[in-house]
Amino acid sequence: MGDIILKEESYKIVGACMEVHTQLGVGFKENVYKDALEIEFESGNIPFSRERQFKIEYKGKTLRHKYNADFIVFDKIVLEVKATPVIINPFVAQTINYLKTSGLRLGSLLILAKYLSLPSELYFRIRLIRFNSCNSCYMFPELTTERFILKQVQPGDQQFIFEGLSDPITTPYYGVYYKSFEETKTQLDWYEKSYNDGTGIHWKIAEKASGKSVGIISVYYYKPEHKKAEVGFWLLPQFRNKGIISEVLKPVIQYWQEKKEIYRLEAFVEEENIASSKLLEKAGFVYEGTMKDCEIKFGKYISLRIYALLQP
Repeated sequence: MGDIILKEESYKIVGACMEVHTQLGVGFKENVYKDALEIEFESGNIPFSRERQFKIEYKGKTLRHKYNADFIVFDKIVLEVKATPVIINPFVAQTINYLKTSGLRLGSLLILAKYLSLPSELYFRIRLIRFNSCNSCYMFPELTTERFILKQVQPGDQQFIFEGLSDPITTPYYGVYYKSFEETKTQLDWYEKSYNDGTGIHWKIAEKASGKSVGIISVYYYKPEHKKAEVGFWLLPQFRNKGIISEVLKPVIQYWQEKKEIYRLEAFVEEENIASSKLLEKAGFVYEGTMKDCEIKFGKYISLRIYALLQP
């Protein structure tokens, strides 16, 4: 399992499953193993939810039927428990569907049973199903608005990222600034890493009509144990003051509140960035206070205004 994503979390899940198998063996109904897993997760301080329900979207509409995943562990991994003699394709397909619907990155399929042909032999297996952004089985959560599509950032977008994050008009109040094209690879690597480890999603904002990339909106530093994350955004200078962030922020908030069940979304705004402060307030974020001289940027102390949006 050395090459799987979310390796440490997966090891902890495997350890809990093995302990359940050691204590109970095989032959029980699935709910018995699920009950035992709850105890293991609680004793190991492993965050989880059981029978979490997910909506299924089709052409912008929510279907009547919903999915109920056995467990969502660490708010990142789908765990399905089956008491059956063999791993069969429908169980794998079911787990894949849960990943598609939930937007999570990794699924685990736990099989606990005896071989039918060998009643005295125990069968115990955990199958880890890995998905990444280039795997056709997993869909990056693209979002749409009236004018824009929010898409995954690709390696080919490096020139666009450099154009934005090297521009003195874009970056005065942004957290990073790059002087060369090569340096922006660091930003692309961060986008990819935070997405792969489940701590953030970074969307490229593209015009529907032209396909032109105009900016980035991100949710990052996601902490599932606290149900909170941070939001940030930037636009190319020629696309500012057109209501773009206000428009795309709405589906981003909706996605994180509904799909990730996030409770608190934070934003930290430099004190002089009046435009972003007004935008966030208009979107429903509440000003909570200012951290005075809390960071050094370009050799000077800066103060950050704290905004938060709590799920109603």
